[in-house]
Amino acid sequence: MLLLEGADATVEPGEEHIVRVRVHNTGSVVERVDLRISGAPHTWAAFEPPQMNLDQGDEGVTLLHLKPPRVAGTGSGPAPYTVDAWSMVDPTVRVAVTGRVVVAPFSDVSLVVDPPVMATRRRAVVRITAANDGNAAVPASIDAVDAERRLRIHPAHEEVDLGPGQRTTVDLQVNVRRRRLVGGPVPHRLTVRLQPRGGPAAEAGVVVTQLPLLPRWAPKVGAAVAAVVASGVLVMAWTWWQTLPRPVPAVEGRRLDQAQTLLAEQDLVGAVSGEVADQRPKDVVVSQDPTAGHDAAGHSKVSLVVSTGPDPIEVVKVYGLPRDDAERTLKARGFDVRYDDGRSDDTVPAGLVIAQVPLDGEKAMPGSIVRLTLSTGLPQVLVPQVAQRSFTAATEELLKSQLGWTTEPDGVTQGVVTGQSPAAGTKVDKGTKVTLVVSPPPAAPTPAAPP
Repeated sequence: MLLLEGADATVEPGEEHIVRVRVHNTGSVVERVDLRISGAPHTWAAFEPPQMNLDQGDEGVTLLHLKPPRVAGTGSGPAPYTVDAWSMVDPTVRVAVTGRVVVAPFSDVSLVVDPPVMATRRRAVVRITAANDGNAAVPASIDAVDAERRLRIHPAHEEVDLGPGQRTTVDLQVNVRRRRLVGGPVPHRLTVRLQPRGGPAAEAGVVVTQLPLLPRWAPKVGAAVAAVVASGVLVMAWTWWQTLPRPVPAVEGRRLDQAQTLLAEQDLVGAVSGEVADQRPKDVVVSQDPTAGHDAAGHSKVSLVVSTGPDPIEVVKVYGLPRDDAERTLKARGFDVRYDDGRSDDTVPAGLVIAQVPLDGEKAMPGSIVRLTLSTGLPQVLVPQVAQRSFTAATEELLKSQLGWTTEPDGVTQGVVTGQSPAAGTKVDKGTKVTLVVSPPPAAPTPAAPP
């Protein structure tokens, strides 16, 4: 007979719920029972202990630990499961009971602006990346606010729906309202706010430094020209300066927004002419035309080819590897590694990987997190008190505690146990052999010889 206590519950990701599993041997032989779980929680569930020995009519209790990881891949909502108790004496005997946990939703939103600092004479582009690292969809709004109202922003408000583990980007077009012909750089501050519905907001700041339209040396030249020529000649000189060739700066390997800002400082226009798959991050400039060092007229276009970013890659299997080897293997593939709490295991030695999320064979983006669980070794059990008991009773008690034994003197199988090592109450690995000091029964008296 199999009974689950606390089988149905709601669990917060990252927290643990314990189900008491009661197994009763109603058969006519001593049973060894193997407990297994199937269904949604099997990757984040563990029995303690996973096996037990039961005499006829005995009942045993094991604990089922359910701990959904706090990652986007752990879906929210009902997660039904089945607990199976298999007889290791007769493999055809099986008892199954179902349960259900409800994984609670959680949200974890973040906001990144790129670049956070820039310089421009007229306009700039700010890329907003909103991320939801929670396990439930989050409707949210992105708002860009210029408290001093010196900038024109489009879009100033954007509604987004962020699914579990999803990221979305919004490009803000930022234009300076009032252009400055001469003078020093002037910083303008922009606040970007990501407001999820029903949750705390995330904020990030951007500093847009406005540069004058004319370089620093231009006012001196203009003053000298104005002193000797008419205003019409000054206009002609300004037009001539605008069309003067200037060296094209090197922007390959820079982010698109940084490249466009750097070109704008030289009165050049960076225009995207194509995209190409590349191992460099998305929106990084792969090539430019004209190339760096060539001359180009003012306000002319520099064609930029940008990266669409790397493709998702397959997560490799690290189950059974030591921690350092598993981490080295995953990082060599471009993944980051995080560790969940370790748990005991009957077959995997301490320090080796017993679970990974995502699973091997699944695909994930380079730089994403792979969560690993390490084995803490065999489960710990308490040594029972068996001294002053018969040898038979003592060994039955050790079997119930999943322990073995040796005897002193060696080979004695009858009598009274007068001592034990380790002592009762000591924590040891499951399967440890307890040394029993056995006093054999007194020898039967030798019958007297007939007269």
